[in-house]
Order: sequence, then C-alpha cells, then structure tokens
Amino acid sequence: MRLYLCSLITEEPLFFASKEISNLYVTAPYVGNYALVYALRLAPEEYPGSSEPHYRQDFWTLDTYVFPAKFTEYRYTVESFNATGEGFYLAMRENIVIDGMMRQRLEQKHHQSIENIRIPVFNSPQIGRLKMIAPESRAFFFVLTERPLFLPKFVRLGKFLTKCRIDVTELQFQERTGSFFCPFPLNPVDLDKSYTILSYSMVSLKPVSLIEAVQAEGPYLSFCACIGSTPENFCLPHRVGYFMFYPS
Repeated sequence: MRLYLCSLITEEPLFFASKEISNLYVTAPYVGNYALVYALRLAPEEYPGSSEPHYRQDFWTLDTYVFPAKFTEYRYTVESFNATGEGFYLAMRENIVIDGMMRQRLEQKHHQSIENIRIPVFNSPQIGRLKMIAPESRAFFFVLTERPLFLPKFVRLGKFLTKCRIDVTELQFQERTGSFFCPFPLNPVDLDKSYTILSYSMVSLKPVSLIEAVQAEGPYLSFCACIGSTPENFCLPHRVGYFMFYPS
C-alpha cells in the first residue's frame, strides 16, 4: 500500500456551482473525489449516448482511491455574466428572457406565434454573478494505491475546465487500529462499515455530501505531512473504496 499527498494549484479561476444565493453562484473550497478521479484521468471522461455519469461502472476496476480535496490557501474572485441577447427583441417569460434568435427558433419549431407557445421551464441562469476560487489557490488531497503513482502534471477541473497544477509527494505511514481524528474531508459513501463514526462536520456538496473533522474508531494510517507551514502528525482511514458502504 502506498500513500501520496497531492497539492492542486489553480492557474485560472475555478468554478463549481456549489451553492446558489439568489443570482450569486458560489464555489465551495472543496473538490469531490469523484470529480478528481475523472480530472486525473483515472477513469474515462466520456459518456457515449448519455448525458449522465456512471460512477459505479467507471470506478469498479480502479485500484487507486482518491480522497476529496480541500483548499487551505485560497481567495475568491467575483465576475458578472449576462447571457441574454442583444437583438432588437427581448421579452420576459417564465424564468427566461426570450431574444430574437430564440423567438425565431421557437416559432419555426412550433409553427405558430411566440405568444401562443408554452415555454418549458428553463433552469439555466442568464444573468448573475460567479464567485470563483482565484488563481494561485492551493488545495490538498490524498491518494491511496497499491502501485507506484504517476499523475499528470496538469489537469482540467470545474465547469470552465480550469487549468490546475498537480504536485505529488509520497508519504511514510504506520498502520494502526483504535480511536483517531481525521481533519480532512471524507466521502462517507466510500467508508467501510467497520468504522464507528463518533462525530463529524457535514459539508454540503454534489453529488455526495462530505464529512470532515471526523472522530472515529477503526483501522487507520498515522503519518507526518506538511500541509501548512510546519510538519504535523495526521490520521486517515484506509479501508476505503468507491461505494464501499453501498456495494450494490
């Protein structure tokens, strides 16, 4: 078993729609481990014939487990967007602004005037603000694998395929069993049922909410790593696997 500490440094603004507050779309300082698996090219990124991901099918053969990432050094940048048309015609309908091009397409499709067309519910914002993780922000995550790890130096991540740099360091560890505290984010769906979770903090995220600051009992890895300015001792559960808690 090998344990690696990976740092992720953004080189462009990073955006996920983690939280929506009116017309403000906020990126949480976390990255789910499923998104990291695809970004690190450990699983296929294409979904032929479907617009939905198939996590179980993509992950079931993997012998490398990626933990969720958390930004420890970051700042935010806010940008506004306006995707409404600039033509001569603008009309407000149910949760959508109809411009001239959209009106023309709808009338050609339905063969009737726009006033008589029932517009379907449109859940893609046209006006708002994006609160994004700024460039040169840093996140950390861990990778557990049975073989030497070779990750790409750069990856693309987020809604806008932000360029991020990956640095990897192998860690030495000791296997232990008992009570331990893990300050890092964990995916509860991927934890073995042998763990007894005593306390935790919830992080709301899609597609799976994470837990962090976890006090638990069970087998774990004890290691020393430099997450901040000085090396510290940390603990991490190692009986983990994709969908281990719900093996289907």
